[in-house]
Amino acid sequence: MIDCHADPVDAARHLARAFSGGRWLVVVAPDTPDHARHVAVEFLHPVVTGAVALPARVAPPVGWVRSPGDVVLAIGDRLSWDDQADVVDLVIPALSDAEIMTSYHLLWELVQLELGAVSPDVPPLGGDGDSTDFLYPFLEGAVDEAVADLTYSAQAKAVESASVASAALAANGKQIAAVVELLAATAAAGGRVLTMGNGGSACDADRMVRLLSETEGPVAHSLAADSAVSA
Repeated sequence: MIDCHADPVDAARHLARAFSGGRWLVVVAPDTPDHARHVAVEFLHPVVTGAVALPARVAPPVGWVRSPGDVVLAIGDRLSWDDQADVVDLVIPALSDAEIMTSYHLLWELVQLELGAVSPDVPPLGGDGDSTDFLYPFLEGAVDEAVADLTYSAQAKAVESASVASAALAANGKQIAAVVELLAATAAAGGRVLTMGNGGSACDADRMVRLLSETEGPVAHSLAADSAVSA
């Protein structure tokens, strides 16, 4: 089991090898299903031009299984998925929402980089013996360099993410405070908050509702979670 937050490069290389062998990413997050959906959206529908669409799906809340060779990513408190721990390959622990999001966005970016540098001597996951040597004959001898590049990329991205977040808070502090006041006034008046979004932003809309439900804020509903509205 690889911790994506602590070892993002190892996690990305593990997942990239699975994708190169035709496997799927299966995501489970019983306590925070919005995170699971966001991961699937990121891999299936990349918004970055030139990125590769990769097969990912969200596991159902109960009774979930994986096909042989697929990679299971579990997010959150282990107690919520411990009964399936024997099939979990990657994990993002119960961190803050911001840290969890940074971890799986970084995982996606590193996988995209790694898919251009899959080790030619490592077969796909699943133990079926299939070789990917013929796909990557030009990479022999370049694996160490690729790992170094991935490690540097992971470190740089972590620093960049923290810097961007700080700059965004500093630049938009007044607007954020105004929104907080509006939400407080809405709760006091007995009103509701309706959220909406498209693609990855739909998952953000769901997350906003979850976070508000964990506080004494206003009653909230995600329109993106309503199939009659979002279809």
